[in-house]
Amino acid sequence: MNAPKSRINMRVSEDNLALIKSAAEENGQDMTSFVLGAALDRARAVVLQAHVTRLTASEAERFEAMLEREPREIPALRELLQNAQAQELRTRDQARA
Repeated sequence: MNAPKSRINMRVSEDNLALIKSAAEENGQDMTSFVLGAALDRARAVVLQAHVTRLTASEAERFEAMLEREPREIPALRELLQNAQAQELRTRDQARA
């Protein structure tokens, strides 16, 4: 585990501090672990929610229909992927040399 490198300071009311202390004790944790765990859980939920795409029923049906279609070739995309693959091979070869 990485050693802590930064600090977070905050001011809380006495009532909130007592509640956090009590909850940490009930959970068998020190306050730092309890508060950090709760903050990380919330941070992960917020970041995940920001990356979730929600579709209406009609949008979902349309999306599924698109996924079921036969793929079509896009020459510019094929060329881009081939160029990227060639560049990756050149980079590997240079790294080995």
